[in-house]
Amino acid sequence: MSETNGSLALEQKVIVIEASERPQPRKLRVAAYARVSSTSDDQENSFGAQMRYFTTLISTNENWTLADIYADVDRSYGRNPKRP
Repeated sequence: MSETNGSLALEQKVIVIEASERPQPRKLRVAAYARVSSTSDDQENSFGAQMRYFTTLISTNENWTLADIYADVDRSYGRNPKRP
């Protein structure tokens, strides 16, 4: 403590503890699912468009890494009476 003009003043000490290293955030592993449910030619184009879309979307996000793209091409669409 020190005395200033007849009053007591407290000396304050501030101790700054620097971080040794900031951890890097882990990238989120992301998977996509593409599906085509008919045999028409426009659906084949749709499948390619889905694959390009998901690949671009995931690869342009710096916090994501592409785990896999799962694909389901159902060639029997319309031929299975049990399928809704």
